[in-house]
Amino acid sequence: MTPEWSEGLFKLGMITSAVFEDIDNDKIKELIIVGEWMPITIYKWKNGKYINVSEELGTNNTLGWWETLHILDLNNDGFKDIVAGNIGLNSYFKASIEKPLTLHYKDYDGNNTLDPILCYFNGEKSYPFVMRDKLLDHMVILKKKFLRYKDYSNATIGDIFTPAQRKDETLLKATNLASMVFYNQSGKSFIAKELPLSAQTSCIRSIIDHDIDSDGKTDLITAGNFYGTDVFLGRYDSSIGNVLMNDGNDHLKNIPTAYSGFKAKGDVRKLLKIKSKNSTNIMVIKNNDLPEMMKIKSKTKDVQ
Repeated sequence: MTPEWSEGLFKLGMITSAVFEDIDNDKIKELIIVGEWMPITIYKWKNGKYINVSEELGTNNTLGWWETLHILDLNNDGFKDIVAGNIGLNSYFKASIEKPLTLHYKDYDGNNTLDPILCYFNGEKSYPFVMRDKLLDHMVILKKKFLRYKDYSNATIGDIFTPAQRKDETLLKATNLASMVFYNQSGKSFIAKELPLSAQTSCIRSIIDHDIDSDGKTDLITAGNFYGTDVFLGRYDSSIGNVLMNDGNDHLKNIPTAYSGFKAKGDVRKLLKIKSKNSTNIMVIKNNDLPEMMKIKSKTKDVQ
């Protein structure tokens, strides 16, 4: 039934988060979707179908490794903005529109198994990330082609596989790895801004909002990390969470942990804001670990 209700939604990509929100104030909720190797993708209900309007709204050139979404009106202009957690700027990889990360995949050796080859730019050329030994163990057909490490060290994806071998391969790209805020321009377009540098130290996997200092401007609390990485890369574990104070003028400022008291270490998968009769609490959910509960002090900048 999916193709009957949407345009291009059936095989959109590796989706990690999806939210229904009205971002243009027409009283009909849009569908906002993010994922790995995907842009910020927005579907609008038109003529009985969900239609992809990402290009119209200017979010189609935001290909990233997106992890999570949070939708709220940050600048109190009446239109909801998009906060999107990405892999961050503290990883082995860098990406831009001019020098994207690419993932090439196909059954190159004909053994009925897909072979994904991740490539990244070093200087002006893009090279496979996978080490020679690992690639040759997986694809025996290349052993005679790369007898020496030196030969492989200078090889691009075009040197490794012939045009015939690469025919009909699938190519994915990522051009932005920073966690971002997309400020809504009256429901007609978005202006993108990176979150503060302190929020880019690791991936952001969960975002909640709360007016911490009771100034009428909604602030953000983020957390993340990811331990399930390749041994060669090392795990993403440098984040202890962030409290981002909002000045209401499209600007967020990180409050150091020493002042905020908020600390979410570990492989955090989810933050939950839980309200009780007398307090607001944050539950920190971690992979393979016990959850933690923190209490937000009212009318202060502190989290206990």
